[in-house]
Amino acid sequence: GGIRTGLDVAKGLALGATVCGVAAPVVQALMNEGEQAARRLLELMIEEVRVAMALTGSRTVCELANRPRSLGPDLERWSRA
Repeated sequence: GGIRTGLDVAKGLALGATVCGVAAPVVQALMNEGEQAARRLLELMIEEVRVAMALTGSRTVCELANRPRSLGPDLERWSRA
């Protein structure tokens, strides 16, 4: 679980998060494959957030957070709690 991809970051921001921690996958990449792998992972995450923003018509992260969203019934109940 947790935040593992740029899409996870975009989802969190769209649901109202102001911060998304990505340390675990970055540290894992750093420990397993080195600094360049950690940099590539961060670049990929940034690109994934940009793609999500483009697909939703958001020019800024703030716009991403303010876009209408379609939630399943369980997530809808959770978001109202």
